[in-house]
Amino acid sequence: MTGLLVSVRSASEAQAALLGGADIIDVKEPSLGSLGAASADVWQEVANVVKDQVSLSLALGELLEFDRLPGPNLPSQTDYAKIGLAGCKNVADWPTRWKRAWEFLPSTVQRVAVCYVDAERAQAPPWQQILEEASSAGCKCLLLDTFDKRAGNLLAHWSVPELAQVVVQSASQGLFVVAGGSLTGEDLRSLYGTGIRFLAVRGAVCRTNRTGPLDGALVRELRVAMDATLATISAG
Repeated sequence: MTGLLVSVRSASEAQAALLGGADIIDVKEPSLGSLGAASADVWQEVANVVKDQVSLSLALGELLEFDRLPGPNLPSQTDYAKIGLAGCKNVADWPTRWKRAWEFLPSTVQRVAVCYVDAERAQAPPWQQILEEASSAGCKCLLLDTFDKRAGNLLAHWSVPELAQVVVQSASQGLFVVAGGSLTGEDLRSLYGTGIRFLAVRGAVCRTNRTGPLDGALVRELRVAMDATLATISAG
């Protein structure tokens, strides 16, 4: 694990995350769910802060929430976009609808497949099925997340060996893995060695909860902890 993705809801939070050492700035509206989409105005305001300093990612909500994606409204420097699959478990044509949705995005935007580890709560397809479809959909990244933030973090649903297995299988399909789902600095030692590329956080760097204000000092603390953990493990 070498990178840190921080989800922000405003330009001021983006600035704090940058100063704290984030490698990817992800824009979402946490009050609207795991992948709540912010407004186009917020996207652009954050993009104006980020510029080309780090990668920019956008949460676009759940596939069943819209008929068309707001492709023309995406900031020009958008690197990644993600669409959730909550509610799609019993929607037979979700792969077709999912692939069609991507067509509304610029070809320069990398597509992120999202797997909810609490798939039953999300009524989402299982990770194996998502991974099967992700490669043909042009995805290069698999985000692991939790849908119900009240039901424990990612490691409450999957064991470390299970997580490592998903990483290996994803790599065989040409996808790298980002792990979110309410993880914190206390999970770092467990996560190292699984092969995930980025740790994705929101609540871990907010003073109250994931819908509260982001704290740049907490971003910095997490960044330092990540670097220290990596150095310790590398040293044996």
